[in-house]
Amino acid sequence: MACPAVTGGIAPGHYKLSFVDRYAPRNIEMGAGRIRIADLTLRDIKGLMFDERVEETLDDDFYRIGGRKGFVGALGGVEDEAPFTRLGPSIHGGGETLTWTQSGANFQPLTTPPKGVRVHNSDLAKLMNYLEPRLRCLQIVIFSIL
Repeated sequence: MACPAVTGGIAPGHYKLSFVDRYAPRNIEMGAGRIRIADLTLRDIKGLMFDERVEETLDDDFYRIGGRKGFVGALGGVEDEAPFTRLGPSIHGGGETLTWTQSGANFQPLTTPPKGVRVHNSDLAKLMNYLEPRLRCLQIVIFSIL
C-alpha cells in the first residue's frame, strides 16, 4: 500500500512497526492515532533471517530486507517507549501547525513532523485497521525509510 507521506527526523534505514495507538477524541497533533516505529532488535533480525526475510551484508549494522540494503538501529536501540506517551517516532495523521478543521480532514495538508511520518488521516485509518491485528499477534512488520 503506497500513500503520500512526509518524513521528518528519522534516518534512512530499516525499522519495525510496534504498536497502534488510537486517540478518541482525536488530537490536532497526531489525528485519530499513531503507529509506533521502533528499532529492530537482534532477536527480530535472527527470526527474520531464519524465515529468510533478511540477508546479512559485509557492513556492520546493515542488512538487506526486501532487496534493499539499509541500516538497523538508527533510533539508538529504542524498542518501544512507555504506553500513552507521544515522544517516540510514529506514523500519524493530523498536523500541529494546522487548524482544528484542517487537521481532522480526511486529506489534510501534509506538514513535516518533528520525528516521524505524517500521512493523510484516511490512509492512517486504513493502515491502523490493517496493522492492528497483525501487531497484536506479534508479527514483525518491517518499515523502511530509503
